[in-house]
Amino acid sequence: MNKTFYRNLRIGYGMSLAILAVVGFISYRTLISLIENNKAVAHGNLVMQKLEKALSLMKDAETGQRGFLLTGKQYYLEPYRGASRRALDLADEVYKLSSDYPEQQRNIALIQRIMRERMTILQIVVTGKLAGKETDQLELDKGKAAMDALREAISKAEVFEQKLLDERAESLSGLENLTPVVFMIAIILGLLTAVFSYIRARNDFHKQERLIDELNAQKEEIVALNEELTAANEEVTAANEELVEINNEILESREELATANESLEQRVEERTMALRESEEKTQALNEELTAINEELAATNEELMATNEELAESQQELQHSLAELKAGEERNAKLVAIVESSDDAIIGKNLDGIITSWN
Repeated sequence: MNKTFYRNLRIGYGMSLAILAVVGFISYRTLISLIENNKAVAHGNLVMQKLEKALSLMKDAETGQRGFLLTGKQYYLEPYRGASRRALDLADEVYKLSSDYPEQQRNIALIQRIMRERMTILQIVVTGKLAGKETDQLELDKGKAAMDALREAISKAEVFEQKLLDERAESLSGLENLTPVVFMIAIILGLLTAVFSYIRARNDFHKQERLIDELNAQKEEIVALNEELTAANEEVTAANEELVEINNEILESREELATANESLEQRVEERTMALRESEEKTQALNEELTAINEELAATNEELMATNEELAESQQELQHSLAELKAGEERNAKLVAIVESSDDAIIGKNLDGIITSWN
């Protein structure tokens, strides 16, 4: 949202600055044109003033010559003396002022040449009069023709300057006509830009307020959710604590179970050793019984062979029966021990083969 708002501001201010730059450029160009036109007008007026002054000096010189020729009095030559030199100086100044215009410089060069010719004619006529000679009508006609040519050349130079002034005035007039239109367009565009920027900024501001409200609502929801999560975390923490306690109990139970397993293994090992000893004893008894059976068989054969040996055999038999009874009692004791035991008792022979179990 902020990016859109700042973008609209940049667009509005950018267009305003662009319009201001255009108006400033046009104002600058108009001002420069006015200054240049004023300079050109002053330049043209100065050129024409100098040309008019030069022509006036030439007229003064001609008037002084005419008065001298009519009266013969030399004080009429006062305007004549120095006038020609000052006129040429003015022509030189005009030539320098017209350095940017080759055509005007050609006009000024023609004026300078005609001035020199006219000055030469004036000098010839005045010198002849001072020498007492009659004035030559031909020289007077040449002087008149030279003055007419000088007026025409000066007029041509002035026309050229006036043409330059008219061109500058026309260019300035076009710029003056265009400037108000551009200013009005710029003002209208500036107003439209300002209104458009204001509307966009206002809309963006309202959108921003709406977004802020939505954001605040979301923040409230997030706060509520955080509270729920906090409660859930507390419950999870409590559950974790219970699990830790349970794990501790399980570890204790495992330790007790391991201890019990070790005790049970020890008891099994002891019972196994006892059973192994019982098996060994039982095997020994079986061997004894086998021997007794063999002896009984031998005894029966002896009893069948002779009655005399019967008494002795009976005695020996009684003795054997007594021993057998003692073995059976031992076997009964072993059976009672096996049946009364809660543990597994396995009977194996000497080869490790299981022969009995409870």
